[in-house]
Amino acid sequence: MRGDNPGDKKSELQSMEEKNWYLLLSALLLILLLTLSLLIYYVPNLLNMEFIPIQDPEALSRKLGVLGLLILVYTLYSLRKQQEIRRLRQQLVKKEIEMKTLSLRLIELSSLFEVISSINSHKDLGNILNLIVQHISPTLKADSCSLMLLDENLNLILPIASCGLNAEQVCKAKIQLGDGIAGWVVKEGKPLLLNSEEDVARFIHVPSKINPIASALSVPLTLEGTVIGVLNINRFGGADKFTEGDLKLAQIFAHDAAVAVRSTRLMDESVQRSILEEKNRLLRKFLTRYVPEQVASKILDDPEHYLKLGGKRTDLTILFADIRGFTRFAERTEAEKVVEILNQVFTEFTQVVFAHNGYINKFIGDCLLALYDRQYTRGDEVMMALKTAEELQRVFRSILGKRNDSNSMGLGIGINSGEVVIGNIGSEELMDYTVIGDNVNIASLLQEQAKSGQTLISNKTYQRVQNQIEAKKLPPLTLRGRTAEIEVYELVGIKE
Repeated sequence: MRGDNPGDKKSELQSMEEKNWYLLLSALLLILLLTLSLLIYYVPNLLNMEFIPIQDPEALSRKLGVLGLLILVYTLYSLRKQQEIRRLRQQLVKKEIEMKTLSLRLIELSSLFEVISSINSHKDLGNILNLIVQHISPTLKADSCSLMLLDENLNLILPIASCGLNAEQVCKAKIQLGDGIAGWVVKEGKPLLLNSEEDVARFIHVPSKINPIASALSVPLTLEGTVIGVLNINRFGGADKFTEGDLKLAQIFAHDAAVAVRSTRLMDESVQRSILEEKNRLLRKFLTRYVPEQVASKILDDPEHYLKLGGKRTDLTILFADIRGFTRFAERTEAEKVVEILNQVFTEFTQVVFAHNGYINKFIGDCLLALYDRQYTRGDEVMMALKTAEELQRVFRSILGKRNDSNSMGLGIGINSGEVVIGNIGSEELMDYTVIGDNVNIASLLQEQAKSGQTLISNKTYQRVQNQIEAKKLPPLTLRGRTAEIEVYELVGIKE
């Protein structure tokens, strides 16, 4: 046969049937003619008619025999053609069935393609799920279709998308886990194919509908083995019932819906993660302006510890550095210029402190307070503070050397080591992370006694590093607010 097009086969079949009918009709006429001839020849007394004289009866007999043989062959040929026609008809019916099946599959594949495209092209979950149910309904010839998801508490099933009959009623539904068809499917995680009102009646608390369900499909939406929702597809009338093939197709749609939910959640998580990462980046950037990178990391790793009121005792080395003569300089200089110089000085001071693994606790006018903790300096906190002091003096002299109007200024530094209390002081609404204790006061008082370009250290600090530095012992000092004298050393240099 030519080609596989059912239309062409049908046209060819009709042509063959017409030809075959012509052949059969011709055969019947010949058979009738032969029969009439035989009757006239062999029944001379039929109807009292005399025998028709035949000049050559043998020749007539041969001709009639040949004619009979031809009629027989012709008849056999017609029967063979009839069989071929029947075979063609069967092939045509089979092709029509295949074409209908392929047409249905094409519709299904087209719907699935549209669903996948909607997942990739839409960001809003509600829009995606609405598109899915709108494609499912015509594909499965459903009267209604809905998608429901479990709420955050995992006890209510809420409609997210619905179309068809009873759509408004479905949108208002709140189904308890385990109730009705949808509740049972979500709880058990198994699909259902129901094809009668009796099947539906088996489930408790089925919501009453204006149109009773005649046939239904209910399929769970599953993500990584966990049921997150349900796809419901209903027919309310007619003789057509859903089939196992329809159930399999519904499961594919349900899988696509679950993929859409997962994609949207991942996208939301990605956005939230990006926002959180950006906040952490900004917070880290903010923190590293006050503390070294390793301290900032520790605060971010355990913010609850660092953001609650209270303090703890710890051993630190405390450094106070104050600009001498700054008040007089500020009195005869424009305020904008004063701020500019102060920012320049503190910017370079901060770099020096951080380079020696210290962290700045605060700026107090033209004074800074820096702290050195052995957990960040590998047990070398005193030497880090002393090296910072030497570098601060050098940097400040360099800054003064570039300015003609600031030669009257200098830097006084005081350093002490010992136990302090460090933590958040204030209230939950407003707090200050700082250090308090007698050792802090001693460092501050030493800084007050230091002259321009001088670094004073306490005996506690000196005793810890006396073999590593050069220092000059000064007369004992009675510091403001104290009755007892304290031993004081001036830092001269650091041994190589």
